[in-house]
Amino acid sequence: CTSRPKALKVWVRYTPGTVDKGDSHISEGETDKGIIYVAVGDWKSSDSTYGSEWPIVVRTKGPVLFNPNDEGTIGYGEHIFTENYGTETETSLKEITIPLDYEGYGGYNRKPETILIVASASQYGDYYEGSSSSVMWLDDMELIYE
Repeated sequence: CTSRPKALKVWVRYTPGTVDKGDSHISEGETDKGIIYVAVGDWKSSDSTYGSEWPIVVRTKGPVLFNPNDEGTIGYGEHIFTENYGTETETSLKEITIPLDYEGYGGYNRKPETILIVASASQYGDYYEGSSSSVMWLDDMELIYE
């Protein structure tokens, strides 16, 4: 690539449920939160099982969860859903654009080698916390370039 994405555009429908698996990140009885995030970077894996074949290895039961402040992150953007989104009709979705921040991360003097896009109906799903009834639908993901 000779350029870098400035944003991720995606059509979304999100319906949060009531948290039934709470713990230290979100309490039972709260309304769940969904998340979509996008990161670009030049990560180098130090994972002893998978080696350098994979630039980033995330293990949801630990010990490695994704950290946007990792030194390999060059750009990052996220959107957290706190309520119904795109649910105006029974089949509707709503477009959202998530800009990537390069200034607050690796800046513009490093070249991204890898992109990571994550969408989760429960923001704290990596920790096995959230609602078993939250639902997120996605369609037409598009990277936006300058």
